[in-house]
Amino acid sequence: MAKRLTRDPQKEKAILAAAVMAFGTDGFQASTDTIAKAAGVSKGSVFRYFDNKKKLYVAAVHQAMNTLISVVDFNVWTDSTDLVNMIIRATKYKTELSHKYPHEFGLLTRVYAHDINMPEQLRNEVFLTFNKWAEKTQSIIVNSVVDKLELRPGLNKETVKNYLS
Repeated sequence: MAKRLTRDPQKEKAILAAAVMAFGTDGFQASTDTIAKAAGVSKGSVFRYFDNKKKLYVAAVHQAMNTLISVVDFNVWTDSTDLVNMIIRATKYKTELSHKYPHEFGLLTRVYAHDINMPEQLRNEVFLTFNKWAEKTQSIIVNSVVDKLELRPGLNKETVKNYLS
C-alpha cells in the first residue's frame, strides 16, 4: 500500500489563496492550471489537496467568508446612532472592504448572484452556505442596532427586525 504524503499547510494555503483570486475574477470557469501556477504548485497538487474543482470551489468560498469575518468590524453597524447613520457608515465601510478584498467580494458576489456558469448542484450548495453565513451576520447587526433604537409607538422591535432582515 502506497504511503500518503503529509499535507503541507503552506501549499494548501497558497492553493486556496490562488483559488479565491481566480474564482473571484473568472468565476467557476477559472482554470485549475492558472490556480496551480499562481499557487506555485503542480496541477496534481491542487487535486491532491482538494480532490476536484468543485471541492476546491467550495473551499474557496469558505476561505473568502472566513477572511471577511476575520477582518470585519461590526462596530461600524452596531455603534451607529440610527438606521440612516448605520446605512451610510456601512455603505462606506463595505466599499472600503471591497477595494481591500476584491477577490473575496468578487467570489461571494458570484455565489450570491447564482453564477450560472457553475453546475446547478454546486451553485445551490454554495448559495445555501453563503445564505446561512449572511443571515447569521445580518442577525448580529440588525439585533444590535434595533435593540438600541427608540421606536415610535405602535412599532414592535421584532417586526422591525424581521422587516430589516
